[in-house]
This record gives sequence, C-alpha cells and structure tokens, in this order.
Amino acid sequence: MNYTHPLESLKKHLHEEISGRFLGVFRMVVGAALLWEALYFYKLDFIENFLLAPEVHFPFRFTAWLPIFPKSLLEIMLLGMVVSALLIILGVFTRIASILYACCFGYFFLVDKSIYNNHLYLLLLLLFLFSIIPVPKFSLLNSSRKKSLRWHSLVFQLQIALVYFFGGISKLNPDWLYLQQPVRIILEKKALETGAMILNTDFLVYLLTYGGILVDLLLPFLLFHRKTWKIGLGIGLIFNSSNAILFDDINIFPYLMMGALVLFIPEKSLSTPKNLSVPKRARTSIIIILLFFSLQLVLPLRHFLYKGRTDWTMNGQYFSWRMKIQHKHVKELSFKLWDNDTKTIYPVDLSTFRLSVDQLQLLGQDPQAAVTFARYLSTTAQHQLNIKNPKVTAEIWVGFNGRKPQLVFPKDLDLMKITYHELYTGQAIKPLLQHLE
Repeated sequence: MNYTHPLESLKKHLHEEISGRFLGVFRMVVGAALLWEALYFYKLDFIENFLLAPEVHFPFRFTAWLPIFPKSLLEIMLLGMVVSALLIILGVFTRIASILYACCFGYFFLVDKSIYNNHLYLLLLLLFLFSIIPVPKFSLLNSSRKKSLRWHSLVFQLQIALVYFFGGISKLNPDWLYLQQPVRIILEKKALETGAMILNTDFLVYLLTYGGILVDLLLPFLLFHRKTWKIGLGIGLIFNSSNAILFDDINIFPYLMMGALVLFIPEKSLSTPKNLSVPKRARTSIIIILLFFSLQLVLPLRHFLYKGRTDWTMNGQYFSWRMKIQHKHVKELSFKLWDNDTKTIYPVDLSTFRLSVDQLQLLGQDPQAAVTFARYLSTTAQHQLNIKNPKVTAEIWVGFNGRKPQLVFPKDLDLMKITYHELYTGQAIKPLLQHLE
C-alpha cells in the first residue's frame, strides 16, 4: 500500500477539478451588486453631492494624497463602473473589468471616510480576488463552463467566512454581552417606526444579541462541513433576512451575503491530478493570496495596539468587520475659531462648508475627522482672514450605546495641537463613560 503524505493529499484535493458553476453564479451575484452600487451613485448624484460640493474631505491617512478629480473624469469613472459591472455579470473580460471597477470604485471609497461601509469594503476585496483568480464564464447567456479548481472556490469561501467570524469576535465586548447594546436601541427605534412593539421585548433582545454572536462565530464552520452545510445555509438565510428587515443603513449587504451562501454548496470532483505540477503563474497567485489573507487576519486585531475603547476612539475601527456594535447619538456639534492675538472668537457655521449629511455625521462620530476639519479651518483662517495665530476648539457631545451624552474633546483643547500619536494613544480624547443613563 502506497503511503501519501497528508500535505500531498491536501494539495491534490485543493487542485481537484470541479465544475465551478456555483462560483460562476457567485460572480453574477457580485456583478449585480456592483451594478446596483454604480446606479445608486447616480441616484444620489454622488459626484456632485459627495465630492464636488463639500469644501473639505476626510480621507484616510494613507490616502490623504488623493486629489478630487475634475467632474468630467469622475463621470467617466462612474460610467466605467457600470460597464465593468455588466461585463462581470456576463463573465466577459472578468479580470480586466474587475481591475477597472476596483480602480474607479476604490478611488471613490478611499477619498473620504464618510463613504466607508463594510459591504463596500467587501466588494473591493472580492474584486481583488476576481482579478487574480480565474472565475468560470458560466452565465445566463452562455451555459458552457470552463472547469475550475477547488481552491479557487475555497478562497472566496474563506473571505466570506472571515466577515462572519470577525463580526462575531467584535461582539465579544461588555456593551454587547452585558448590556445588550446597541441591540436594545435598534429594536426600540424599529418598534416606534413600525408600531410593532413586539420588537421591543426582552426575549427578542436576548435572541438577537446572543444568537447573533453564535451565528457569526459558528456559521462558517457549519457551512464548511459537508454534514451541516444545509443547516448553515438555512441559518444564513434567516440571519441575513432579519438583518435586511432590522437595519436601514446596510444597503445590499445582507443580500450579498445571502448570495454568497451559494459558494458553500458542495461540488463533486471531476478529476484528481496524478502528478501535481503547479504553473509558475499559479504559484505567484497563491503567494499573493496568502499575503492577502495574512493582512485580513491582522487588520481586525490591530485595535489591541491602541488605548481606549475602539468604537469610541475609532482607532482600528475601519477595515475590521466591526459591524453594528455601536450606536452614537450626536447631541451637539460645534466648532469655534479663535484669534489668539486679538482674543476674538469666530463661531463656525458648518452649513457654509456644504458638507454632506454623512460628513456631518462623521464629524461627530470620528475624532480624527474633527481634527482634520480643525486643520482645514486653521489653514482657511490664515489665508482668508489673515489670522496668524489661530486656535480651533470643538464642543462635540455624543451619547454612546445608551450612555448620557459626553464631550469627545475637552472644551478648551486646541485641536490644532493634537498630534496623530495623541489620537491613536487616546490621550486627546476624553475617556468613555462606563455607566448608562
């Protein structure tokens, strides 16, 4: 009897040929989501309202160098997104279309933090994977399929599994576990909106709080196991359907995640390689994918490097699948510009800066955005008002997960003097109150 090393058996299993029809269906699901997003941008008049009208933008630190492109170029980019999405749906030039969409959409996504949403981040990650992994060309117009390898589907399965798993890990915090927040706030709000007071019951609060953790943490394992994937499929459909009903601000996220469940339907092996020889191009792709997932494992855990409550300070919040675990109610948002030489105070009218609703919300919720705005105010004061020694203070009152509103910064703190180091270490931000109202 010939002995086969377990790693060799695993390699052969991962390189088994499968039909790839479910990966092809998933490609169409993602393509439809991408098309929806592009059309939604048109509906919002995104270019005018989010990019051209506001006087100031709030990029991530690593994208602060990005300029706001001319309107004509932005319109071409948005049109390119529509065309690329259609090509991805049809399975035509998928790699090129994925790269084109990712470049255009990535610019819109990264140029201003207020645009950030977890499902948009997921779409970008999937586009990256589409650009390096061969995806079957199966479509409604063409039933012929090129065979796929098992590891191709596995990569997309892992990406979806990470979203669930880290979403569950982020819920392991005191507010969620002991106070059932922000679930209580969300259900109370939904009950008042719909008149369905049954939503505002302790039974449903506990069910969604602790059931949500269990689903997020266990669903990936149920889906991967051949004996339990059908159970996982049913739970995934129910879980995402309830999210679509309860949350008004997650757009197509639950529908995308429901569509992704098709990836976990088992496929039979069509053939197993006898002599495994991985082409050089495939080896390069595998190395890139390993680095990609290594980064995916590190980013959601980086908040441990920062002091303070992550969801309060926002340090380590982005790109980490920290979904629906915080509720911030901005009670007051105001800035003051001081002339230290003449001791003159200039109240700041935020409406004059033509900020979008999302940007105004970001100012109250993200301390880094407030500091970015303060620096813009200072620069404007020096150039337009000839204030040589400006000072910018902010009075931002925010209620977090049912707590009474509290100041984010001390009232007399000059935001211009705050360094990024002080922001990341939490030195400039007032500590979060521990007790609820």
